[in-house]
Order: sequence, then structure tokens, then C-alpha cells
Amino acid sequence: MRKKRKYCLLLFCVLLILMGMWWKSPARRQMLRPSVTVTKAEASDILLSVYFKGSVCNESLHEFYFAEPAYVTGVYAEIGNHVKAGDLLLTARAETAAENSFPEFGNDAIAVFQELYGMEKSSSQAVYCRAEDGVIQIRSPIDGVVSDLPVKSDTSHAAGTLCASVSDPENLKIRASVPEIYIQDIQTGMACKITGEAFRDRSYSGTVELVMPYATTVQTLNGKGETVVDVLIGIDDPDEALRAGFNARIEIYTQRHNDAVTVPYESVDQDAKNREYVFVYENGMVKQRFIETGAELESSVEVTSGLQKGEFVVLKTDRALLDGEAVKAAVD
Repeated sequence: MRKKRKYCLLLFCVLLILMGMWWKSPARRQMLRPSVTVTKAEASDILLSVYFKGSVCNESLHEFYFAEPAYVTGVYAEIGNHVKAGDLLLTARAETAAENSFPEFGNDAIAVFQELYGMEKSSSQAVYCRAEDGVIQIRSPIDGVVSDLPVKSDTSHAAGTLCASVSDPENLKIRASVPEIYIQDIQTGMACKITGEAFRDRSYSGTVELVMPYATTVQTLNGKGETVVDVLIGIDDPDEALRAGFNARIEIYTQRHNDAVTVPYESVDQDAKNREYVFVYENGMVKQRFIETGAELESSVEVTSGLQKGEFVVLKTDRALLDGEAVKAAVD
């Protein structure tokens, strides 16, 4: 009986010793550490961009208008014909005295038509054709293609009638209207990407060539006016898939940050003073680190100071962490 009690007492003491060893063991402390998920701060090149809608236009378009009532005596080209500079397109004769004709404004005549007929702004170069010795001769000013020829021989037309247009199909541009709140981000020389529904299988690169020095107001669907600035974009390699009048979507790259450090949004938090911080994981512990952020991306944010690429940061957890706390980490 005594031996049995002695064995029981010895077993009890052994259990107490084992429990004490377990209580103080690193394994127990490791099991009690909170579990966190960490991810590595990555470094990559960041392109910041803005998006706008625009349209394909032909900046080399030359439009010819009768400056006075005219009778067409001959048409020597067809739409789609390739012509050389100086080729004769059509002839006409003045029908009446020029009392109803427009004054001469040279290539600025389009402004007169816009004011008189409520036409939209055009990027074309307008030529106001007036008779010499009663005869009007219209010749192509460039090597190009006849894009419009709406008159026929032996027909009479009023002053202000569009009678022909010629353009260079390779001199296509994109014209976009940019809301005023974005215009300070855009400068000439910026690169862009051009896409569109009419050429959905292709994309083009381009460059901002001109930012207009004035703003205009356009009407929106809700009836309110929106202030915009027109931007002209050159297309690097236009081809037959592009046509004047097509709608386009333009992405302008406004900033480039090389080798920028980024972390997921869910790893960044703020304290009571609105200072941003992350918990950095190292050697089984987390340290609170104040940071400064920059560009906001789709699923991550740029860290401009306070963190190096390759360091591990803790993703947000349900449990509040303490600076210097030991944790168990799993890599995301």
C-alpha cells in the first residue's frame, strides 16, 4: 500500500514538473501568439493615367466653299480619288453679282460659316472660293484623297455651299475635350494609348501635341455646362483601320514612378492623429512603422517613405496588435 502511495506521489510530482516545463516552454508561448498574415512590400514601375473620350479627326482636311452663287461647269474627280497638289477638282462660273457673297477671309472663312449657320467647330482648313474673270477653278492644295465632292456638273449652288474637300489619310489626329479639373495634369509630350470600339482589335500609341490655351463650355446630358479644354493627340502609326469621325478612348500617362514600393490597402492604418502606419514583421515580432503614401492604385498604394521593398507587412486582422508583440506569421 505504501509503495502504491509512493508511486502515486512520485507520478504527481513528475506531472507537476512537466506542467511547469510546458508552461514556461517556447512551444507554449508560440502556440499562444496571435496569428497574422503577412505580405512582402513589392517594388514596381507605376504609370499614373487619366482617361478621356475623343474622336479621330483629319488635321490636313481642306474644305472648299463657294464664296458666291455659282454654276458648276465641270467635275474632274470622284470621292476616293488620289490627287496631287495642283490637280483640278472642279470648275464653275459666277451666276450673279456678288451682292450676296461673303467677304474674303482666306483660310479663316470657316469662322463665318460657323457663325452664320451654327456649325460645330472644325479642325479643317477652309478655302473661300471666288471667281476670277467670272470663272472658279478649284484645285487640290496637297497630295491626298478626295474625301467629299457633293456637287455635280450643270448644277447651281448658293454662296456658302461646300463643294469639295481633300485630305491626307495618313495625317490623322485625336481631338479630346478634357474637363478643367484634369488639365493641369496634362502637358505636351506625354505618351498615350488609343483604343476604340470601331478598332477594338487594335490599340495605338500617341503623344499629346497641343493643349489649347483656352477653355470652352459644353452642355451635358443633365443640361448643365461643363468647362473643358481641347487636347490634340498625334497618332504614332495610323493605318487603314482608323477613319476620321471614329470615336476613341484615350489613356494619357501623366506620371511614371520607377521602382516604387507598394503594399495592399488593407495593410495600412491610421492613428488618432491621422498618421498612416503599418506593422512590419521581423524575427517573430511586429513593429509599428509610420509611413508616407503616394499614388493610389487599384488594389495597392505607393509608400514613398518609411518602408523598403522586401520587408513584410501585416495585413489587417480582427485583433488589435501591439508594437513589439510576438506573433505567428503566415505569408500571403
